[in-house]
Amino acid sequence: MPIKEKTSVERPIVNGKIYPRIGLAIGSGAAKAICQFGLLKKFRDHEIPISYIMGSSMGAIIGGIFASGMDIDKAIEKSAKYAEMSNINNLANFNLLHESIYKKDYTDQMLRELFFDLRFEDCKIPLAVTAVDLESGEAVLLNKGPLVPAIRASTSIPGVFAPVLLDEKYLVDGGLLEDCPIDPLRKTGQCDLIFGSYISDNKNRQLVSGLIYKKFYSRVQKGFLRGKIDSIKNDLSLLSSIIGRSLDILREQLWEYKLREAKPDLMININTEKVNLFDFEKTKDLVALGEKVFDQNFEAMKQLIESKQKELNAKSKNVKL
Repeated sequence: MPIKEKTSVERPIVNGKIYPRIGLAIGSGAAKAICQFGLLKKFRDHEIPISYIMGSSMGAIIGGIFASGMDIDKAIEKSAKYAEMSNINNLANFNLLHESIYKKDYTDQMLRELFFDLRFEDCKIPLAVTAVDLESGEAVLLNKGPLVPAIRASTSIPGVFAPVLLDEKYLVDGGLLEDCPIDPLRKTGQCDLIFGSYISDNKNRQLVSGLIYKKFYSRVQKGFLRGKIDSIKNDLSLLSSIIGRSLDILREQLWEYKLREAKPDLMININTEKVNLFDFEKTKDLVALGEKVFDQNFEAMKQLIESKQKELNAKSKNVKL
């Protein structure tokens, strides 16, 4: 993954003192990732400057909104209205005999509603998003040119949304390899502190446990026909839960490895139980959850910033001497 930056990100000056360059890695999670808007609102309210943003999958959309300087509340409202009006499960959005379940027009239109013809170079905060090259299997960093195709590539869940051909690479969802792009953010060399947010969800684990109990341990007496019907229903539910839980295990194992390697200064974990991938109608509750989790991590964050700021200003004085 090519990471090198042409220009260096300057450290902010706050109240006459050098402030650390904070890099924010925003993770994937489809609708569940909306809770990260709550984090960004709190960064804004506390006037904590962010110097670099990297997003993966839904985190690419959220990061793009913040980096481009849009009003967060208006962007959330606009996104929610589009999701409600267009209804992703409308039959008109489905593909027939194509490489994805949904037509690319659905995501293209939504992203154009948000970003118009904005380019990475127009962003007020340096922004990059991650995607995965299907042919090579490698992570790809996108940080130049129009936002819409790059963000659509980063959010193209394999099989669900169509891949994007960009710079001769067939690109899919960045969350496939970078659930939260901490490592590529660190490799830019543009940040003094790395903060990341990761979306966790135990729903599939809980579903599997309940269905296993019902299949093997439940002693509820039923008639023959009713028992057979319930058994088939349970097995069908178990089938989808087995697939979902298996993917979760792979994701969790990869994430644990990535986390050990990347070593973020602060990792903000947000648990979003009882939220499905396309539960966009839960936007308000998800944003509130993000704000709550930010508050829980604020003291630790504040201490890290103050410690790094003290270190940077001490070095600056020594250099002057």
